[in-house]
Amino acid sequence: MRIPIALALGLVVAGPATAETAGVSEAQRGVLDCIEAMGQTTVWDQCASLMFGPCAAEQVGSDGHVACLSVQHEGWQSALAGERTALIARLTSAGSSELTQLMGQWFGYVAQKCAAVAASKPAEHAEAAQLGCEISEIAGVTTEFVACREGRSTAPYCVLQE
Repeated sequence: MRIPIALALGLVVAGPATAETAGVSEAQRGVLDCIEAMGQTTVWDQCASLMFGPCAAEQVGSDGHVACLSVQHEGWQSALAGERTALIARLTSAGSSELTQLMGQWFGYVAQKCAAVAASKPAEHAEAAQLGCEISEIAGVTTEFVACREGRSTAPYCVLQE
């Protein structure tokens, strides 16, 4: 979810993502645009529908649903890695160092948060809940990376090279 991620990382962004993104599919780009516009022209339910649409035909918690979410998770991890690499190439050394430190904390935050989400669900839905939680957190941070790389972020780490 965008707001907790933004608060946890101290990030502020505005405006939809428009420039080309690193390793992000068209479907993911739509999700990123939706997340970035939340509270202005979109709401979480719209973004979640886009994010989890590829798996909507599967029964929640079924083997097919978990398999679909696993594929989506891999795709979002790849998008995050591509955006992170592209962003680090544009940051100053101080910004890059700060981002690296923040990401170390973020991974622990996501692991703890999503494990708690999974533990709160019935056993047959736990794996799907954990994957869904992780996907939404990854998508949120990817949105932040795009905004920074495109010069729309005022996050302290987001100091782009001249």
